[in-house]
Amino acid sequence: MWGNEIIQQVYRWRVVSGNEVRVLEGPWLPHPISFKIYDKPHLLEILYVIDSKRYLNGDDAALIHSIPSGG
Repeated sequence: MWGNEIIQQVYRWRVVSGNEVRVLEGPWLPHPISFKIYDKPHLLEILYVIDSKRYLNGDDAALIHSIPSGG
């Protein structure tokens, strides 16, 4: 069980197309500590990278779109 906790703290995702990564749930942004979105929209349950410019604040959206594609 302790190994699972360590993995949860350090794992990251690689974004390829933006159609599969759920923006709000995944630890994939280069934000210190959490690696997650700072300002989560309250009305959305699922948000994909491809839709982030429409729903996120400017800073989070710019950070997302500055990450090089993994594909």
